[in-house]
Amino acid sequence: MGATPSLLSANELQLSFGYQRLLEGVTLAVAPGEKVGLVGRNGCGKTSLLKILAGDMNADAGEIFRRRELRIGYLPQEFELDGTKTVLQNIEAGAADLIEWLRRYETGDGSEVELGEILHHIEHADGWNLQSRIESEAHALGVAPMDTLVSTLSGGEKRRVALCRALASQPDLLLLDEPTNHLDAETFAGWRIACTTFPVPSSSSRTTVTSSMSSPRASSRSRMAARFRIRGITPRISNRKPFARASPSSPNVAASVS
Repeated sequence: MGATPSLLSANELQLSFGYQRLLEGVTLAVAPGEKVGLVGRNGCGKTSLLKILAGDMNADAGEIFRRRELRIGYLPQEFELDGTKTVLQNIEAGAADLIEWLRRYETGDGSEVELGEILHHIEHADGWNLQSRIESEAHALGVAPMDTLVSTLSGGEKRRVALCRALASQPDLLLLDEPTNHLDAETFAGWRIACTTFPVPSSSSRTTVTSSMSSPRASSRSRMAARFRIRGITPRISNRKPFARASPSSPNVAASVS
């Protein structure tokens, strides 16, 4: 049997800021269902690497390959929420393409071929259940009422909204940059449930790449999933089922947290 095709791979990435070399020869392949933890001190390049994988930043050199139709949910360290909009509007912004596909399909905006392609995209992302998924995820995370202006929320409340936004697009791959910043114990528990119990677009479990300053909870089956030449980062992977509440069909998530 052949090897499982990667969702995303990177080859010989390099990145410098002035005279400081952050990434040097970073090579990474992430297969469906894998849980990758990037662990390292502040300033060693974890955030920059995640931005490159998400497509928000370009490397100075190297190549990135993403599987066709790959859906990526990205939670940056810094809030990227619009304080003038409501909680619901900010969450829906994480699935803006899906909402546009739904609008076009329901209004017949396109040729027969175009509408067929749009329907394929909607079904791949479980678009017909978008609103119910948002409500369920928001409930699990303890998100503020949907009509609340984000500008009135505390740092922890905004982090909950951002987490929900990252899940809204029904991503195949979650990129989480220190996701538990500003979270209390109750919200962290809700975050674990949200990541482990909600369905994913494909039959495999959701793939997750998480950065942290502390070591991930890796099981005895953990294995190296990447080759890095980057100061201070240790890539680890865990394919275990880390939370007792996860059902056999639930995605497995091993977040890099203490």
